[in-house]
Amino acid sequence: EALWAGGLKGVAAKNLFDVEFWGNSLKDGSAYLNQVAEPNSVIWVPMAQQVAREYLRPDLIITQLPPASQGTSLQPRPTYLMAFNRYSMLATQFGIHTNLYRIINSQTPIFTISRQNTIILWIFKLQP
Repeated sequence: EALWAGGLKGVAAKNLFDVEFWGNSLKDGSAYLNQVAEPNSVIWVPMAQQVAREYLRPDLIITQLPPASQGTSLQPRPTYLMAFNRYSMLATQFGIHTNLYRIINSQTPIFTISRQNTIILWIFKLQP
């Protein structure tokens, strides 16, 4: 039972287990991006890109790769980051000292999805 850990918020804060596993929140996040993203925007989706691809507009470009210091024709610079709160994958795949963590911990998201006062998905508009 999660009550001993402080509910979902306590579990997330203590990284006891993933609060979003399959990326279900990507559907609602994609609906938001479909409304606000400029045509042909590049969306950085670090996990479960295939899920986001099902729901994002066809003109939006999905990349799993983090932003390069300078965009190239092979890896255009992303305009948005859409990531869900799956700590085990965030920590193991990307590490806590990466751009992904820096963005999540230092920038203000333009959209979030929360359950029980816990963010399960962030969307950030990235600086050019």
